[in-house]
Amino acid sequence: MTTDQARIFLSLSDTLSFTETAALHNMTQATVSKQIHALETELGILLFDRSRRRVSLTVFGRSFQTHCEMIRNAYEESLRLARLHAREKISEIQLVSLPILQQYRLLEAIRDFEETHPETRVIMREYEEQDLLASLRASACDLAIARKEMFGTDTLRTEPLATDELCLFVRRDHRLADRLEITSGDLDQLPLMLMPKQTGVCRMAEQYIEEAGIHPFILQHARIETLIGSIEAGKCGSLLMRRIETVFHTEAMKVIPLRPPVYSHVVASFSPEGERKPVARKFVRHLQRFLAGIEPVRHASHGARESH
Repeated sequence: MTTDQARIFLSLSDTLSFTETAALHNMTQATVSKQIHALETELGILLFDRSRRRVSLTVFGRSFQTHCEMIRNAYEESLRLARLHAREKISEIQLVSLPILQQYRLLEAIRDFEETHPETRVIMREYEEQDLLASLRASACDLAIARKEMFGTDTLRTEPLATDELCLFVRRDHRLADRLEITSGDLDQLPLMLMPKQTGVCRMAEQYIEEAGIHPFILQHARIETLIGSIEAGKCGSLLMRRIETVFHTEAMKVIPLRPPVYSHVVASFSPEGERKPVARKFVRHLQRFLAGIEPVRHASHGARESH
């Protein structure tokens, strides 16, 4: 399908008249008919019913109309960006992130930035922690979105984006499910599954357990999908970040906060090269403003514990 065929098809879908469509495109009726016939031949199915006095879309034609509009819109957006690129060079932000964007509504914030800054393109890649840090330090990216606890004493510049807290996830019929909060003693001898050992959430949970001097039964380490399934099946509980519930929401689970709380901060970290790019700084400020409009970035209150 050519772009001309797409435009003619959409025009004919609106007018349902070969004569009007020909006039709109400054061509003969025979040319319109030829283009539509070529498109139908390529697709192997009729798009228009010509058996009555007035042309009408077939069932497939109505369905194809929606897809064709998407193709046209994408093509027109590509043309717009190409023209913009010709006038002034489009800047790019190379962004790497832990797989946490959805739970902190960062995908929405990034999309909002791209819509309001069409001259800037955000190239995103998801990395695990070790690869993310290596990419950041080598300036193979401009920015990284990760948990602040990952960086330790690293001197890379970070900016706060969101705050989360470690919680106990259990099934709603669990013996602790009616509690509004729990202390470390409630976890002693409790069957738990934790995130994979290389993740920051697992390290936070293990540090909490070690510092509390408790001994839960750690059944295994597994990916989040396996953990959620095991919790729903009533096999165990798990120590996870509260906001994971926004992604894996289920009525079968109860989320119980720890007291005192254990906070984790999600940050944007600049690579040495990225810190010198004004567009990267503008991008981070946009994320902060967007997220602040949803909920303020919280900081640990007096008596609360932060994991490092």
